[in-house]
Amino acid sequence: MDVKFRGKAIRTGEWVYGDKYTDQVFKNGESCVDVTLIRDECHQDHEVHPDSVGMWTGKSKWEEGKRVLDYYENDIIEVMIYDLRRKNFVVEDTGPLVWNSNGFYCKGDSGKWQRPNFDNIRVIGNATDNPELLK
Repeated sequence: MDVKFRGKAIRTGEWVYGDKYTDQVFKNGESCVDVTLIRDECHQDHEVHPDSVGMWTGKSKWEEGKRVLDYYENDIIEVMIYDLRRKNFVVEDTGPLVWNSNGFYCKGDSGKWQRPNFDNIRVIGNATDNPELLK
């Protein structure tokens, strides 16, 4: 699995994707501060909001042979289960994707931790752009 990250660029407010690293820079010609940067595939560095940074899960959604969505840490997901009575999928739990040393998990509204089946989830937002979904 390639390790890549996404973060919200401070200058543009756009999502940027690539390698994450930290550096020290002088701000306003005064003191040296730590900044979080993402270097994109064109080798451009973007300073990003540290709290917005999320690691790619290594999983993607595919439609008609094309990758249409990558799943990232801090995506807010709905975990779906199949309801035999209703004969369709229903939402079992909602919460953010979180990384720990054993992989990616969802800490749902129910308070339980579960390892999601990426075939049965739906991204409804992310913790940076949609914090209201975490309440």
